[in-house]
Amino acid sequence: PPPCAHNLPAFFPLQFVGRQLEWQQLVSAAVRHEKRLLTLVGAPGAGKTSLALAAAWYLYERRAFSAGAFFVSVAGASSAAELARAVIAALYEAGVLTSGEEWAAADEAAALPTLLRKLGPCLLLVDNWELMQGAKADGGGGGSLLGGGAHALLESLLNKAPELRLLLTCTVPLTLPGVAQRQLPLAPMAPTEAARLFRALAPRPISRREAGCDEPAKLKAELHRLGALLVE
Repeated sequence: PPPCAHNLPAFFPLQFVGRQLEWQQLVSAAVRHEKRLLTLVGAPGAGKTSLALAAAWYLYERRAFSAGAFFVSVAGASSAAELARAVIAALYEAGVLTSGEEWAAADEAAALPTLLRKLGPCLLLVDNWELMQGAKADGGGGGSLLGGGAHALLESLLNKAPELRLLLTCTVPLTLPGVAQRQLPLAPMAPTEAARLFRALAPRPISRREAGCDEPAKLKAELHRLGALLVE
């Protein structure tokens, strides 16, 4: 069969260290049908994006979602209308939409649920959802389908596209009343896993002097900090 569509960023499995239990839980939750909204919740640097991409690539390569897997970053989006525009852009990037298909900016949010319903089984990974918390309905504050903001758009997508699976990464819990969802909290990495990750990604050994401290306790804290920066 032809490959599924996707626009997932490049991912290097050898650099994915630890988080095996969380990865298994996420993959298992994604292929189940009871809860179609999944949220990875954790502090900045906890590794949410890496874990979500590891699961998305696994699901894509095994054709768990026949219509494809799509990555959407909400960076720069300040309204639900801009979020809808970002999803449309991701579908263009994946080749699901062609340049001959034009979308009027005012109609993107209204058309998106129907488009995803026609597309069929697909995974939509939305990264950094906390940036959309409290987003306005549109850039000008006008009324439309998005009168309830970004959360209303998510509800519309899930209600009108029954084969859609939404995976969000977020620093704060998300609650959508009436929507079957699962929150997957992501705790800081265990010290041994953090050390393995640091060794895997460090270009060469780093001395205590280079790390800026010589006391074991301070060195351990510094390695935790550097490891967190490398995870996201």
